[in-house]
Amino acid sequence: MKRVLLTGAAGFVGPYLIREMKAGGWDVIATKLPSESIEPVEGVEIRDLDVMKPSDLDCLSEVQPDCVIHLAGISSVKFSWQNPDLTMDVNIKGVSHLLESIRKMREKPRVLLIGSSEIYGLSQKRGVLLEDMPAEPANYYAISKYAQEKMGFMLGNAYGIQVISTRSFNHIGPGQNDTFVVPSFCRQIAEIEAGLRNPVILVGNLNVSRDFTDVRDIVRAYRFLTEEGKPGTLYNVGSGKAVHLDDLLKKLISMSTRQISVRVDPSRFRPADMPYVQAGIDRLQRDTGWAPVHELEDTLRETLDSWREQVQREMEQKT
Repeated sequence: MKRVLLTGAAGFVGPYLIREMKAGGWDVIATKLPSESIEPVEGVEIRDLDVMKPSDLDCLSEVQPDCVIHLAGISSVKFSWQNPDLTMDVNIKGVSHLLESIRKMREKPRVLLIGSSEIYGLSQKRGVLLEDMPAEPANYYAISKYAQEKMGFMLGNAYGIQVISTRSFNHIGPGQNDTFVVPSFCRQIAEIEAGLRNPVILVGNLNVSRDFTDVRDIVRAYRFLTEEGKPGTLYNVGSGKAVHLDDLLKKLISMSTRQISVRVDPSRFRPADMPYVQAGIDRLQRDTGWAPVHELEDTLRETLDSWREQVQREMEQKT
């Protein structure tokens, strides 16, 4: 059985990827920060690992994985504007530490680096985004991810490591932090239905289009890339469809039991925001045969239901 080590497995994507890799026949070692927790999964080993501490990565020689999927890092554009130095440190040095540790191994695992569509930046004004388009990152997070990507390929070539990198587009589903747009909408709707706030959703810029994919489709793409992706290659991972954010919000509101109005909150706007984002996924589909299978409306409904349950639990804890 092949063995995969996941860094940053306590985040939103981690639990889904653990289940996907295990279901695909992989032996999974999931790592997290000491302060984090991961719900136990039978047959999955859980370890503490901080990619900012090179000594923590000595476990790679002990574990001898066939592949490493690097999820660890800061993933919020908003947080990166507030904490640029930390964002750069974690997202860039983390990859450097990881690949330096792998360099010392006799049997070097394949590495899948999880990047972001934010790297395209200003290129996103030009329609469907393809991997050979220029990178024009427009925020600290995007710059850190672009540096991670370039460093990964550079060190991969220098050290003889099979490195694959993604530019992953918006992924959504139950369990995502409400600092992201879809769970923010869902939490507000759930709190309105529970009588915890007035029937008004506060929003930022709705005049944008984004490529949203169910997180379960995303992690299946990661498994396919681990198994079939070409080393030294960059892959977009997304649905291949752009959805106007105003239309997505209307879908969610239509699922609510309440009449809800919308109010723009200027504090929710980003300093820089791209108007249109759509993934070109021909390369991913050609090399791996992957295609998304979950419908957006179903994902939105499941995410909203999960926030209804979360809000109910929070209310019960206060009583």
